[in-house]
Amino acid sequence: MHIFRLPGSRIIKTGTAVFITAIICEALNWPPVFAVITAIVTIEPTVAASIQKGLIRFPASIIGAAYAMLFTYLFGHSALTFTLAAVLTIFTCSKLKLDAGLLVATLSAIAMIEVTEAHFAQAFFTRLGTTSIGLIVSTLVNLFIMPPDYSAEISKKLHVLHTKTSRLLIDTVDALLEEKHADSFKFIYQSDQHLFEKTETLCHFQREEWRYHRSTQEERRKVHFHVKKLETLRQIHFHLGNLLTLDPEPLFWNYTQKERIRQSVLILASFIEDPSKKQLERPLHECMQPIIEEFWYAKAEAGAESEEMNRLFSIEISLLYELLAIFELAEELESHSIFLQKQSSPPLYDYRK
Repeated sequence: MHIFRLPGSRIIKTGTAVFITAIICEALNWPPVFAVITAIVTIEPTVAASIQKGLIRFPASIIGAAYAMLFTYLFGHSALTFTLAAVLTIFTCSKLKLDAGLLVATLSAIAMIEVTEAHFAQAFFTRLGTTSIGLIVSTLVNLFIMPPDYSAEISKKLHVLHTKTSRLLIDTVDALLEEKHADSFKFIYQSDQHLFEKTETLCHFQREEWRYHRSTQEERRKVHFHVKKLETLRQIHFHLGNLLTLDPEPLFWNYTQKERIRQSVLILASFIEDPSKKQLERPLHECMQPIIEEFWYAKAEAGAESEEMNRLFSIEISLLYELLAIFELAEELESHSIFLQKQSSPPLYDYRK
């Protein structure tokens, strides 16, 4: 266990923005508290988000400051002043769709009431100045100091998703082949869903950063294929969710048939875990032949039974169909990996020169 850890980039950038903002405000003899609050909340995961939300927070702050000074002038430091300033700031920002700046504007308005005794116009314009300083400093810090780079984190999370998806496939199919409920894996499935969402968010952040920072063609290509792999894994995960909803029933397969299916699933799961590794002695399509054969056999046998049971698909057909759908998506993963490897490999030396 690590007792002492180096602070993350966002903590460092927040501290830097606060320090610079406070220094500037002190040099101008302005109260730094409002500028510091603005600087703290303007440090976003990406530069694009800092700029976009900064453009929203500035007018929201103007609204909050205006209400604070108006009601302080009319009613002094009374309960009515605090109430009206807070309620009307929230109402106005909501109506103008300035939700990203609503909280900061409201808190700053309440704080301004307490520290303003007179010279309301001066206090209002000072508030605008400090807000501008906080926004500008924090945006520049986010742009130039430790600019965000999520590519390594995306690769790491993708590797985890490959492993977790592979493991979930094995466990789910084992439970169904043993004619047991797979309910115990639904929590893992939901946890994986959250990891997918986090990884997709990081991909979005990385693409946003390309608008403000230079990137090589190789870096862009790598993230592009990360996104493609993530989408394919998402689809595999969807079919795993379908498997988890199947109700276990007695299967007509004997032990030998179940083992053939299980062995094919183990190979498929191993391939999903690392589609770039040359670990198969035979092509994946050939390894999946037992499942393909069992699927067509089950369809042929299920015709009369499905009419008697008033059901379109048996448990065997449903299970095999989802496995075949996952198999096709696994081949997509292979194509992504092969293409990325070809793009990343060094060019051949031209001996004719």
